[in-house]
Amino acid sequence: IKFRSSRDWHIDVSGGEGWLEVSPTEGSAGLSMLKLKAEKNESSGKRTAVITVISGEESLSVTVGQGD
Repeated sequence: IKFRSSRDWHIDVSGGEGWLEVSPTEGSAGLSMLKLKAEKNESSGKRTAVITVISGEESLSVTVGQGD
């Protein structure tokens, strides 16, 4: 995920514990890229996670899913 921020930023991941890895978890102003790595979904159900980039008082969320 590529994005540009005018301020330093950090991320919050909700729902991806144990299967989704996001890096880096913080950065500085300018152009940045988040790398996502998901473990294989061995279950028959769908799983989702919300990645939120927070920069000052602004934020942007992206939902990722795996399965159905």
